[in-house]
Amino acid sequence: ILYLCRTKREIEHVITEAKKIQEKKYFPFSFLFSKSDLCLFYQTQYFDNLSLNILCKCLSLTNQCYYRSNCYYFDQQIISKILYNLDNIESLMLQAKIYRVCPYELLKRFSLSSRLCIMTYNNFLQEQFFSNVSLTLQNPSKTIVILDEAHNLLDILSELYTFKIKENEIEYSVSEAQRLGLLKLAEKLSSFYPLFNKICFIIDKISAHEKSLIKSELTNFGFDKLNEMQSLLSTCLNTVFVPSNGRYPYVARNLIKIYLFLNYMLLFLSCPNILLYVDNSDKEKALVFINVDPSEELNSLLNKFWSFIMMSATIGSPKIYYTILKLDPIKTKYYSINSKNLPKKIQVIIDTGLTTKYKKRTSELFKKIAGRIYTISSTLSV
Repeated sequence: ILYLCRTKREIEHVITEAKKIQEKKYFPFSFLFSKSDLCLFYQTQYFDNLSLNILCKCLSLTNQCYYRSNCYYFDQQIISKILYNLDNIESLMLQAKIYRVCPYELLKRFSLSSRLCIMTYNNFLQEQFFSNVSLTLQNPSKTIVILDEAHNLLDILSELYTFKIKENEIEYSVSEAQRLGLLKLAEKLSSFYPLFNKICFIIDKISAHEKSLIKSELTNFGFDKLNEMQSLLSTCLNTVFVPSNGRYPYVARNLIKIYLFLNYMLLFLSCPNILLYVDNSDKEKALVFINVDPSEELNSLLNKFWSFIMMSATIGSPKIYYTILKLDPIKTKYYSINSKNLPKKIQVIIDTGLTTKYKKRTSELFKKIAGRIYTISSTLSV
């Protein structure tokens, strides 16, 4: 069973439930967080997931990370013993520090013998765990996937397929290439300015839907030039640069951003569901790619499994949900709970004065939420 959660904190609730089931009948289960949450080697520095994956790969090839190397000295029984009483990410990190092993590698190895694997949507979709996490996932046809808070599915997928690049990021990539001594690449990236501006003009002023105009501009620029540029940039995806002081490794994030932009541009031409628009909200134009209907990608993913269960798929009637996600209504069973049949009546109060959006969560916001809850609860009769 693969259990997908919306957030990292929700994983802890599933772990608690799994432990309660274990009290009646033991079964091995595992959970997995992203490398950026679990890396001990670079714990004093911040790297995004993409950069950290590149750094981790290079460290592994050169055998520089002793946390990862130490994992090879532990057999499965010791790994199971380390992970048996873990309840959250904090206890995992503590155990990993004691044994001086890589927590990410530990969890990945433990998943090989697990009957249940718990992770977030983003981890599963972004890092493509089909091929490198567990034997179970290498054979999805024998796996049941559970998608918690399934009403978020389309938003999550649409967000993952959204890509934004600003004009100044081209300038940053040119400077980065020059700084790294990649002069041929820097020269080619400099010629990219007119193409970027022309595409922005076509999308914003002429037609955001006429892909043939964009294809014509790319043809004039030269697909051979784009392919050569992609080839040069692709080497940066697996390269870690070491500055002259030798203290901190450097990942060419700006060059990688241009590589991703070229990929998205070609995807835009071939995929009808991906739209392109110009964003001027930051007083600087940016091109934004967004997949407005990722249902095809979702179905392609789900159809690889033995079956799937969508929990909390509350976005309206079954017919609406089937239509939006393009599920087969004949093969899909729908279950709902009628609130009239609940043993207790629950009063629902909605406060529209505050938000619970993840990006806006601060200690000050939580204080305000707590204050609202206290005010509301104190005025209600028990």
